[in-house]
Amino acid sequence: MATSLPRVARIRAERPVSEPKAVVFDEDGLAKCVREWQDRLGLGDWQFAVRIGRARNMTPDSSASLVYTWEKKTGLLEVRSPLDCPDECGTGAEVFVQDMEADVVHELLHAKLHTWQTAKDSFEEALQEQVIDDLARVLVCLKRQR
Repeated sequence: MATSLPRVARIRAERPVSEPKAVVFDEDGLAKCVREWQDRLGLGDWQFAVRIGRARNMTPDSSASLVYTWEKKTGLLEVRSPLDCPDECGTGAEVFVQDMEADVVHELLHAKLHTWQTAKDSFEEALQEQVIDDLARVLVCLKRQR
């Protein structure tokens, strides 16, 4: 029996790594966060442009995005503005507290794991997102425990 994509989303919501923590930066703080995690993840030779974007200009239900060129090791990392996420973002099982640091780590992991390609809107893509999200949350949680 095939597992549907909504089930994967429910699994993600049922497995919190830690209590959500709101972490919001201005653009300078966001750039500093990106540099810190680039070094931690071995992406120090990459060049990332960083910006805080409005929800109307981003993919729906996305808290962040990364567009990159692996061959040039460049990318644009955009995180949703806190103006579009006053307390909680999302609806239903996907409600979350904005944590820009976790969003940064999640997006940088996409660059790090670029060879793990999956078909768009596939079950494998949903699993990839789940694994990357879990890794990002664990890494951020471990950093904050120090």
